[in-house]
Amino acid sequence: MKKRIQIVIIIFTMFTISSHAQKHRAEEKNQVEISHVDANESYMIIGLGLDFIAPRAKYEPGGNNLAIGIGANIMGAVVPDNLYVGVDFKYSTFGSDDWNDALIYQYYGSGLDVSTWYNFLSANLIIRMQPPSSSFQPYIEFIAGFNYLFTDTSLDFDDDEIEDDSNVELDDFASNIGLGGGVMIPLISPEDLAGGLYLDVNARYLFGGKAEYLKSGSLDYYDGEVKFDKYNSRTDNFSFRIGIGVRF
Repeated sequence: MKKRIQIVIIIFTMFTISSHAQKHRAEEKNQVEISHVDANESYMIIGLGLDFIAPRAKYEPGGNNLAIGIGANIMGAVVPDNLYVGVDFKYSTFGSDDWNDALIYQYYGSGLDVSTWYNFLSANLIIRMQPPSSSFQPYIEFIAGFNYLFTDTSLDFDDDEIEDDSNVELDDFASNIGLGGGVMIPLISPEDLAGGLYLDVNARYLFGGKAEYLKSGSLDYYDGEVKFDKYNSRTDNFSFRIGIGVRF
């Protein structure tokens, strides 16, 4: 894990140095053009999108093996139109298991539906390098934070007078670190909307620490109790997001 962290930091540092060098050369070459870009500097980026998360390495939550959910980020400029720092959140699920009628009756009784969901939540700090551009805006990101894996069972009663309920079967945290990259494609120009509205597409690979979790198909019933087989592994994952970004 330490070696992977060192590689991630080295790659991001090299990109940062290269980006600053390119910016310095551009300023020397055409000061007038840069002045025009500075007049439309962006100080904040807000994004919202649809996330697809694929587990990697030994992380095998089962079910669909592809989590689908939503993600959002908000970033402020440390260096306007070049370096941003912010936070990113995503929530998704790898699917669910519906309990059969016999199991429900043995454990809960009758008159309800029971489902177990396998969920994934992630919260991260983001450092983004995004050089100024009037059209396509590529960027690279350094990401560090944590994953929260939790499995919950929901109880949906047929009787409206009985309140639905849910309980967490197992949950665990794991740290993560990685790199990402993407591009913001203008949909509405800055002249029509302050900062502009963009199609935002990105991909990330995160090296995740070890965590305990449950996966689809691990539910069983014996000796009068519902049992789950626990799994423990690293939580590496590859994610893809397509959404909308607004620059202010």
